Amino acid sequence: MFLDDLTKVFNRRYFDTHINKIQLSALRENTEYALLLMDIDYFKQYNDIYGHVEGDVVLHLVAQTIANSLQRPSDFVARYGGEEFVVVLPHTNEEGARCVAEKIKNNIYGLGVLHKYSEFEFVTISIGGATLLQSDEGNMDILQRADKKMYAAKAQGRNTVCF
Repeated sequence: MFLDDLTKVFNRRYFDTHINKIQLSALRENTEYALLLMDIDYFKQYNDIYGHVEGDVVLHLVAQTIANSLQRPSDFVARYGGEEFVVVLPHTNEEGARCVAEKIKNNIYGLGVLHKYSEFEFVTISIGGATLLQSDEGNMDILQRADKKMYAAKAQGRNTVCF
């Protein structure tokens, strides 16, 4: 019900259901949390070159690599849609979130999955991050900020983390 069939990580429904709980907990405990929104670089081109079956393999591999990059039981990854993933990091400030994002980015690159279309020669990921403090407006704000930063990461050359 809450697992994405292809990637075996949480699905969008889980994210939508649990993000409110994370925010309420952060407000109650007066702590911040971080959200990372990420997109596989040039994924459409990957599918065009290698086919959708190989694309599905990459989606699963990337999702599992992201999940394995998280160290705390409260952190989670969900498939947000298509080739986009979201990571929620409770009790995490920007510095901590940057460390996790860099680790994810490096682990994806380190897989060494060939990608002829990419200037990096391998599958890479662009990550946008944001944190939510008690005084911030809400979940959509943090999601919108992370989305803008993800597109900024792509504009900065992909295979990049941007906060």
